Amino acid sequence: MVMTGTRIFQQVPRLLFGSGVVSRLNELLPPVGGGRLFVVDSVLEAQNVLDRLPIDDGDEVEWFPASEHEPSTDQVDQLRDRIAGRTGGLPTAVVGVGGGSTMDVAKAVSVMLTNEGPSSQYQGWDLLRRPGVFKVGVPTLSGSGAEASRTAVLLGPEKKFGINSDHSMFNAVVLDSSLISGVPADQRFHSGMDCFIHCVESLQGSMINELSKSFASQGLELCTRVFLDGGSDDELMTASYMGGVSIVNSEVG
Repeated sequence: MVMTGTRIFQQVPRLLFGSGVVSRLNELLPPVGGGRLFVVDSVLEAQNVLDRLPIDDGDEVEWFPASEHEPSTDQVDQLRDRIAGRTGGLPTAVVGVGGGSTMDVAKAVSVMLTNEGPSSQYQGWDLLRRPGVFKVGVPTLSGSGAEASRTAVLLGPEKKFGINSDHSMFNAVVLDSSLISGVPADQRFHSGMDCFIHCVESLQGSMINELSKSFASQGLELCTRVFLDGGSDDELMTASYMGGVSIVNSEVG
């Protein structure tokens, strides 16, 4: 019997969770092949974040100025063309290190390395034809839920819209609370409110069921604890991930 009103529950297949686990990033990455591409929020350069990442000879780092502007389709296409045109073939993995915008760039570049044409033609729902390069999300700011979503939001020639596809979800995510411990209080609050709103919206989603509802409800409880009771960075990072999962699986909007 075919059931309507339900769909396959989607979630990042592999997770590393805990303070300091970013040092184990290599455990999630493909063991063979060429170098990896690290897309890193440029604000982290002054924080020496590269010292905490397992960057090897042959890897490449692309600094993305997330605090200056939102990611665009033109930026993604230019980075894709440069990486695709280098000698040695495609990277074995794309790693996004930063907040939601930086992780969206990593997701978009990953899928555009394997799908022809401009990224603007894939802004929409389920338009990607091929899986992207293996990709890992490493959030350094919690709240957007980008680490769990199937969307890479980009400014296009005519509109701001997401590349929405199963192919644009991360293959793995590192949830290391030590990476968000130094976030300024105001930024932590505003980003955390994104998570709170995601959870509230998810509970009203047209595809909400008991499984996705459990993620939204628990995420909401954790957000409340963080805001009202001084909850931990682990709790905020968990809430962000749960909010992202609930948005993906509740059909909001």
